[in-house]
Amino acid sequence: MAQKDFTLPHCVGYLQNVDGCGNVYQAIVNAYRHSYFVTDRVPSLTVKEDIVNYAKYKWPLLFSCFYEAYKFAGPSLPKNEVIIAVNWTGVYVVDDQEQVLLELSFCEITAISSSRLTFLLHCALAKLWRSVL
Repeated sequence: MAQKDFTLPHCVGYLQNVDGCGNVYQAIVNAYRHSYFVTDRVPSLTVKEDIVNYAKYKWPLLFSCFYEAYKFAGPSLPKNEVIIAVNWTGVYVVDDQEQVLLELSFCEITAISSSRLTFLLHCALAKLWRSVL
């Protein structure tokens, strides 16, 4: 099995042959050569961690857990069928076009209730109680 070349010049080398992209290729290669991880010989794991941390701060919604929901009470929103996105920054209410309708940090949330959660809790407690008896 042949070893693949994953160096930056190889990965973006096709840009050299595309009309009008020569400057883009040069800018990418120059930025790569002058970056801290090349000049300081940083371990690849540290570079991967930095990339994930940058993406996490830049695009927090992409690092969310998503739940379908239906709004029946609360603040006025343009739609009733929404998606709840939960991540490390807080809770977002998003529509099907990924437009943020409402953003809440965790300190703004005072209570959460769910009939399904209560049902699941009761089922778990009943199962636990039966195993004890």
